[in-house]
Amino acid sequence: MDIAIKRNDFLNDEANIKRIFVLRDGSVLRSQTPFSSYCRWWYMEKPIVFYGDHHWKIRLNSAPSPTTIRQSSRKGCFLQSGLSLACYVLPKKMEDWTEIQLLERLLGSLEVDQGIMWIMRRSPSKSTGSHVNVPLLQSQIYFSTSEYAQLPTYATDLFVPLVGKLQDIWNDNMAGIHRRLLTLRSKVVKLSGNDPDLIGHLLNEVQLLEALHNNLKKQLEILETFHRQYLSDSWKVLHEQASDQVREVMDNFGKEIEILKKNGEDKVKSLTDLSQNIITLVSNYDLS
Repeated sequence: MDIAIKRNDFLNDEANIKRIFVLRDGSVLRSQTPFSSYCRWWYMEKPIVFYGDHHWKIRLNSAPSPTTIRQSSRKGCFLQSGLSLACYVLPKKMEDWTEIQLLERLLGSLEVDQGIMWIMRRSPSKSTGSHVNVPLLQSQIYFSTSEYAQLPTYATDLFVPLVGKLQDIWNDNMAGIHRRLLTLRSKVVKLSGNDPDLIGHLLNEVQLLEALHNNLKKQLEILETFHRQYLSDSWKVLHEQASDQVREVMDNFGKEIEILKKNGEDKVKSLTDLSQNIITLVSNYDLS
């Protein structure tokens, strides 16, 4: 894989100018799979003509070693790191749906990518890596699908807001399922269970809930994998803060992941119980 970048691109800036881009569509952050965390070390090939485009190629699909970074020029390399998750986002007016058919096709239309990505450059300091307060790499450009009210100081500033965005999506999805189940329950009572399609509608809701739950499980799996990766020895070159600060930030990140997991299980249990109660209500009408 290679990309072409104009000579006046940000990578030619001597100053460490920071920028953040908030994305409505996170598909540009996706790697080869819908759920992935990645780290790519890019290097620049010399242009064929003096004023030609710079061509960049991936040298490593992993974090570079400290030695590799020290031996590379600031203008001749950069590190791209990211986290991408495919999320199902239900429409706000789900009550307009009369039924759910062809679940797989429906879910494909509801898939929205969420994630973060950041670009790191070799520190401009001559003492790069030789002083405890000077990291080998410094984050400079940020991309995120979660709203962030200020320019990040470090890439880790984006971790917790991403989980918060996933939490908001999950809560909205569960609220939509809850409203639909309550609507079905009202129909059961109103019609005294005399609608042959009611059970089919309920089973469709259960299948949708199961699909959303499985999607959340995949999100949690990649979040936990990313958490471990970031704290691994091979990813230490990504750390811009002292080790105790990194640990504190990642502890908070881990706590948010656990909150998302618990909230997910609690809401799924609550809605599963509600759907079972409605099915029991229909059965009782059939027996009466």
